[in-house]
Amino acid sequence: VDADARMRPGMTAVARIATQRVPDVVLAPAEAIFQRDGAPVVYKLAGSIFVETPVTIRKRGKEQAIVDAGVAPGDRLATRRPQPELIRRNE
Repeated sequence: VDADARMRPGMTAVARIATQRVPDVVLAPAEAIFQRDGAPVVYKLAGSIFVETPVTIRKRGKEQAIVDAGVAPGDRLATRRPQPELIRRNE
């Protein structure tokens, strides 16, 4: 076995291994998904306000979530809950 010259005794590493590929999905950062009344929502930027929008989550990981409904490619999402005066509810 050829050892990598960059590795030294005592070094550790963390690796992320993809075990499944899901083609043609919309991904959102996990921190952009919030709970309201027990249901997942996102806050989409629309001009100078955020529109609270219910979403359907297929699968959620530590860093990303597959969103089946409520988010489209290119939507700008808040990763922190906006101030109440900046939110418009989309019900």
